[in-house]
Amino acid sequence: MDESRSVTSPADCAAHGDWGSSSAAAGGPPVSSTVAGQPPTDRGEINRRLAAMEEMVGQLAELLTKRNTEDDDSQIATDWRGVAAFADRCLFWIFLVITIIYTVTTMVLVPFYLQ
Repeated sequence: MDESRSVTSPADCAAHGDWGSSSAAAGGPPVSSTVAGQPPTDRGEINRRLAAMEEMVGQLAELLTKRNTEDDDSQIATDWRGVAAFADRCLFWIFLVITIIYTVTTMVLVPFYLQ
């Protein structure tokens, strides 16, 4: 394997056992590979890998923040659905009681009042 060769695809990484040296698969510029299993010794290679890892950590932090925001929004929506269900039940019972009282009053008391 040529150590100065640029790895450009996941297949190249898998074929040479060098998964950590390619940012091309993730859409970044190709990074030169090293001997499989050996850490890079070139300072530039180390800095490129460190920058790529810092970028990945930043992207993961953004994803986690978005996920937590979505979870919070979902929890708030669920809470409001519970409040709406409670209000709906209360208003139904109020309506039912008023309707029964009005019906009984109309059917029972009004005929006696008219006589």
